[in-house]
Amino acid sequence: MLYLGYFYFDAALRSLNIIDRANKKDKKDPPTAEWLQIYKNVALNIMLGTIQPTVTVVTPTKIPQGGTLDLRITASNSNFNLFSVVQIDGGITINDKIVISPNQLIVNITVPTNISLNRYDMQIDTTLADGSIETAHGIGVIAIEAPPEIPEIISTVSLQNNSQILISGINTNFTSNSTSLKFDDDKIAITKLIVHSKTLLEAQIYINNGFKFGLHDITIITADEVITH
Repeated sequence: MLYLGYFYFDAALRSLNIIDRANKKDKKDPPTAEWLQIYKNVALNIMLGTIQPTVTVVTPTKIPQGGTLDLRITASNSNFNLFSVVQIDGGITINDKIVISPNQLIVNITVPTNISLNRYDMQIDTTLADGSIETAHGIGVIAIEAPPEIPEIISTVSLQNNSQILISGINTNFTSNSTSLKFDDDKIAITKLIVHSKTLLEAQIYINNGFKFGLHDITIITADEVITH
């Protein structure tokens, strides 16, 4: 599922949903230790973000072992630039980064296949114009889970004011000759589809009048492989 609109609120909405669900739990249905820890991480990152550089939202938040995908990172009180260095615990490799703004980065990562199933912290060090180092932390912003056994989309990231979309999969078999993509809204036209690898697609799109802002499903078909996300 992909959010197309003025901002990228999917992860923020998920975080608010986590807090809401935790708050609605009662004594008959108490929150699990995992839910409580997620709640604490979200709340702490939001609070820290009001007073210091802090990674507040990472999307997607759940990442499979062995996956290679793009993350959108949003921070508060940060000054990201070309000299920003992203580090994620657990031996996760940072392959590339794109600076969107002083508060947003897109990074491409590869997750080890043998990494423990756990939540991991993130740190971003940025060299500023005066030579000082700004450090933004994000506590438990990434959760590693077991990889799926079937083809799945694990990341969708929008660039260029929503005109370019990067789609990462796992166990997928994208090919230049047979892969197609469509949205659930016929006002979104695919102008170009580029297959970079079996697990990475790039779609260039045009949004026509009448398009509805919000979350949209995408369907990717490669021969008999059909994935809706």
